[in-house]
Amino acid sequence: MSINSGVVGDDVSSGLISMGFNFPIGGQTYSSLYFSSNGFVNFTTASGSLSNAVPPTSNAPYPALIVYWDDLHPGYGGSSITYDTLGTAPNRRFVISYNNVSQYGNSAYRYTFQVALFESGNVEYRYQSMACCVSTASVGIQVSATDYASYGDVNTMPGGTAILWAARENSSPGGLSGHVWWGRAGTIGLADNADVVTWSNAANYAKNLTGSTTRPKYRNNNAQNINFNPVVEFTSATASDAAAQFFSAPSFLGASTWNQAHYALVGYPSSQRQGDRVLYEDAASPVGADGRLSIHWAWLDDRVFWDAGASGNGNRTFYLDTDVANKASIWLFNADTATASPSGSRLGIRRDGLAKATSGAPAAFTGINANFRVGYGGVDSTFRGVLAEGMLFLGNTMSNTQAAQLESYLGVKYGVTLGATQPRRRAT
Repeated sequence: MSINSGVVGDDVSSGLISMGFNFPIGGQTYSSLYFSSNGFVNFTTASGSLSNAVPPTSNAPYPALIVYWDDLHPGYGGSSITYDTLGTAPNRRFVISYNNVSQYGNSAYRYTFQVALFESGNVEYRYQSMACCVSTASVGIQVSATDYASYGDVNTMPGGTAILWAARENSSPGGLSGHVWWGRAGTIGLADNADVVTWSNAANYAKNLTGSTTRPKYRNNNAQNINFNPVVEFTSATASDAAAQFFSAPSFLGASTWNQAHYALVGYPSSQRQGDRVLYEDAASPVGADGRLSIHWAWLDDRVFWDAGASGNGNRTFYLDTDVANKASIWLFNADTATASPSGSRLGIRRDGLAKATSGAPAAFTGINANFRVGYGGVDSTFRGVLAEGMLFLGNTMSNTQAAQLESYLGVKYGVTLGATQPRRRAT
């Protein structure tokens, strides 16, 4: 480790230090962090708190990496805290080393340990030489008030041991943040053809999707999987809350006003002209238009529609596509009132990395705190087909680079060739 942090006081924190790459945790990405003289790391606020506690705790600002949290002192002779960024993209790691630091008030007890933050989102705690049994230290990780893991309060950690905290995929889809909904069929884990009662929202578990009375089905078989990934299947053609297969969740729009919205989808309809609303949430209606954040995939005239908060006043775009049925594709629907979308305008539709619709000058739209729905909007027809993954991003501009990053992530995962003008047929 080549850079001395200069952190030598009691109950103090480093300044904000750049890692040299974006580190994903808790659905956000951070390029900088703080570390405490007392053996923990955090990302939002400097803290030197000595009041160690296992998660969940508010004694240190989270997200927090609680490597070996105790009343330590790196100012005694022979002690230091050093750091450096190692490796090359996309496999870099930022390593902080506590070298021979002592217990406060007792310099005879020394500790040497490290924490390594990997560009992938993984974290590793490494314990080299640890004094024993002076006091109780805390070890764990806390992402939020409800998302945490605790190794416990310990008298010491055995030298030569390590703890690996593996990043969940929900840290950020393709490295992007700003998502409010992220549903992945692969997280459901039921038997093939089982009813799906709850579809977890990896962006916000307080807003999981709840299955309708007639449940959508979890499908995990060679005939229906997309590149070995399971899917959720919708088959009902009866457009009623009692008989349609759909999911609902509390509002993502709330009563706020939005300037950016982006949907991403992986899947396909099982027939061409459905008149469906595969994703839907009501919004306040501009004059002369019905407000909705929705997708028709596809409508009765073979058009794929994207209604970005309202279906009029420039908030709608569409294109003719007679080949969407049973073709697994990656779809991206973008809207931004100020900045050109990845499709080349402020309102656009992309399929498998290709711009399909570029039109409109969308206006900001306001939610009415209505439920978010997947598969049936409560009006028009129902969606019949499969979904493997879906996302909704709100309040963030999506650049061309970010769109390509997201599409590449999904393309590799689902075996979809980006730029292909003839998507593969996945089912008959």
